[in-house]
Amino acid sequence: MVRRPEEPARWFSAVSSEVAACNQAGRYLQEGTHSCALLTSSPIQRRHNTSRKPSAQLTPAGVRAAVSIAQAVRSQVPDGAEVELFSSDLQRTLRTAEEVAELFGVKPVLDRRLREKSYGEAEGKPQEWLDRRFVPPPAVGERMEHDEGVEDAETKAACAQRIYEAMDEILQSLCGHQIIGTHGGSLTCVVASWIRMPIESASYASFRALSGSITTLREDDVFHNRQVVSLGDSCHLDSAKAG
Repeated sequence: MVRRPEEPARWFSAVSSEVAACNQAGRYLQEGTHSCALLTSSPIQRRHNTSRKPSAQLTPAGVRAAVSIAQAVRSQVPDGAEVELFSSDLQRTLRTAEEVAELFGVKPVLDRRLREKSYGEAEGKPQEWLDRRFVPPPAVGERMEHDEGVEDAETKAACAQRIYEAMDEILQSLCGHQIIGTHGGSLTCVVASWIRMPIESASYASFRALSGSITTLREDDVFHNRQVVSLGDSCHLDSAKAG
């Protein structure tokens, strides 16, 4: 895409620890740009369905990925630019946010609304336990309020509502560059909120991203159009794998 030179931009970059690919969004940055980065948790042990527990920790590979994520985001933001950092309060996402915070000299603002979808009673149980009970949403019919067959599990509607609320508050800021740490399971709602998709229209939406990836969203300051510039970029993870 070729952008007219007189069109300043608002730029949003999202880092996902559940997607991988290289983010070239830095070429869009210029004075006056508004940017935001979404960071999702890096790899963890998955023999049991404990990934949503606050105590779940990153694997050694996840720690290396967190360092690479931080470096990639740092390279996209001009020196001296004001930056805000928000993060889910789950440990693995916070660990990634801490790496970013160190490079930017800021403190992360924790927000539990950025957590991934809760599976209620299934939390901490083997994946096989959830698989035996899980009821997929129908191809046609009610999907947002669909009961997945697991006690206390969050509906897609409830998950989307809290993420939309968090994004609405975050994007009210006039800060030029924002970084958000969340989860791959939340990425769909973050992107849907960004493009102002109504919650009731998001029942079929799915934006997939692998662990450690960066997704870049951008809004121009002339037309205020919002773009998904890149989804799940992960070239920055090559150095983490080499390590």
